[in-house]
Amino acid sequence: DPIGKQQQWIPQFLVNKSVECLNRDECRTPMLWSNKPNAGFCTQNTVPWLPIAPNYKTINVEMEQDNPNALLNFYKKIIQFRNNNKALQIGSFEVATDLCNSHVLAYYRSYQNIKFLILLNMSKHIQQITAHGSIVMSTHNISEKNTLYPYEGKLIKL
Repeated sequence: DPIGKQQQWIPQFLVNKSVECLNRDECRTPMLWSNKPNAGFCTQNTVPWLPIAPNYKTINVEMEQDNPNALLNFYKKIIQFRNNNKALQIGSFEVATDLCNSHVLAYYRSYQNIKFLILLNMSKHIQQITAHGSIVMSTHNISEKNTLYPYEGKLIKL
């Protein structure tokens, strides 16, 4: 835990009183495998050292496997797409400064004659952008080329 290692000189009693998070444990949970006790992470008689997320009965690997719109399957899809595209693995990186603003991060990944535009809306507001090419993938089920919905990520092939 890099944060914890950097702050290990602070006495534990001060860490406990701090409102700041000095390690990542406060935002972690064991893997939510199923809706079984302890989210299927460990046996029912075992007490995990981190608390199980309270939503484990509705959000877990077992529940998401068959849902094509689930986050789990989106990750599988985008990882597979990346693994099959050299531009996204070893391609050059260029910030799309004409599309970036205080809410949108935009960049290109290119390799040989293949080029992708990656758009990330970092805000809770819709952002209008001008993009060319075709949408390959989006974090949102419905997506329009020139609209970035709140917190949407979009991959466009140019």
